[in-house]
Amino acid sequence: GKSAKKWPEVRKLEGNILVAACAGDEKLLRSSLNSLAQYCGSRAAQEASRLRSWCTTLLAPQPSLESMSLQGAELVRDVIMPALSSSGVKAGALAAKELQADLQEVLRNATGGPPPARQRRDLLGLTHAKSLL
Repeated sequence: GKSAKKWPEVRKLEGNILVAACAGDEKLLRSSLNSLAQYCGSRAAQEASRLRSWCTTLLAPQPSLESMSLQGAELVRDVIMPALSSSGVKAGALAAKELQADLQEVLRNATGGPPPARQRRDLLGLTHAKSLL
């Protein structure tokens, strides 16, 4: 018989983030974000846009984070940025440093307000319509 198709490593890492958000497991969430940041940082030339996308999502209001009393900016600042600076990522050199600078700028520009779009998706992929009341 055929063996099951293996999921790419990055999909497993992203899946762990979603599981942690679903379960409300802060420790797993932090660990999973750290692993994803290290993975993307070590492959910054190919994976920079993926990590930027996650950071942008984290910086928008997230009901799944709010239920754990977490702020996305805190996770970007305290988990993702240090992971990019870690010794394993330093081998990624220029592309990782550029990614880190980009994310620092994104973090600086984060206002904490809702995104301008009429709808947004939280970490769990649930759509939240802007309240009309």
